[in-house]
Amino acid sequence: MTEILSADSPTKPKPLTKLVAHLRAHPFIIAGTLFCVAVLVFEWLTYWPDLNGFETALSTLIPVLTLGVAIMPVPFSLSIIVVEVLRGIFYIFPVVHSGPTVYYSVWLALIVIGYEMPAKYAIPITVIAALDTMVDNAIFQVPFDANDIGFAATFLLDGFAGLAIRRNKEFARLRYEQREQAKQIHLVRTLHDDIGGSLSYALLLCRNAQAETDPDTLRTSLETITQTVESTLADLRTNIITPLSASTPASTAISRNVDESTTTGSCARLCQNVLRQPALLEQAGFNGTIHVSGEATDESANLVNICLTEICNNILKHGTHSYVVRIRFGERTTLVASNEIAAGEAQPDSAHHGLEMLESRLHDLGAAMTVSEEDGIWTLAIER
Repeated sequence: MTEILSADSPTKPKPLTKLVAHLRAHPFIIAGTLFCVAVLVFEWLTYWPDLNGFETALSTLIPVLTLGVAIMPVPFSLSIIVVEVLRGIFYIFPVVHSGPTVYYSVWLALIVIGYEMPAKYAIPITVIAALDTMVDNAIFQVPFDANDIGFAATFLLDGFAGLAIRRNKEFARLRYEQREQAKQIHLVRTLHDDIGGSLSYALLLCRNAQAETDPDTLRTSLETITQTVESTLADLRTNIITPLSASTPASTAISRNVDESTTTGSCARLCQNVLRQPALLEQAGFNGTIHVSGEATDESANLVNICLTEICNNILKHGTHSYVVRIRFGERTTLVASNEIAAGEAQPDSAHHGLEMLESRLHDLGAAMTVSEEDGIWTLAIER
């Protein structure tokens, strides 16, 4: 029984496995550590004949601490800074005359501290390390020269380089999250606008076909319903199921219009949509028109195109009889849509999901939307 339980119970990762995973996650720290240790060993061998026992022990401590940075970056980096500060204050061993320098390790430690620690701690530590390079000059009243200032500047640059790397990584993570969020929003909008609109259209055709007595007209309606459902299923597979399937190479093949700020070709897409929507509404039994005036730019056409599908879907789902959509391009782009509300409809969109999403999208694009209802007529106005 014990063997069975132990075999079925989840096993904790071995320390060696965790160490290997840690090393893989910090390649630049590993590379910097190996370089610093190689340089320190070379210098140690160069100066070793002139070192006494105490200086040898001190010079050996630096490579050991540097190696520790690869395993525990922050604690060992702080240890290196402490040794450097003590070296500057107590002048334990001169940089040239009594053994290897510690500057290589300090540079690495400052980058690691800037990268791993919060800025409120990393910046003061960096400044202290930079000022420490001038302490021995102050103690021995040696005038400062360009070399001293240069070393202090390199310490500051290393610390801020670590901070810059950290910020760049955070920025890349935020950009990735933003792209993922945009994909999810695009999927929701596709479900609502395209899939939901097509299903509403097919449902309305089915209702109209129930009251149809002419066999030829009924056959035509059934063919239209079949084509609509087949097209909707194809869109569902292509734009929803495939992107959500993480096991397929197409999991990242989201439609290229995820970023709605991309306006190239918007005028052509708007023309196609202006022709498509009245045809669909006419087949569903609506009588109306979409009137366009003015000269559109890609940006304004993109704005209108975002709205038009949702507006026509609302007319299809909640309207009856007649409708009119007026679009005017110019210094200000305006879109006004009016239609009769079907009996029993309290609001143009009873759940408000589509209008809320549309209003949010328009707000992001700097446009304003107002909705009103009077005497059974629903009016939606958009202006930018």
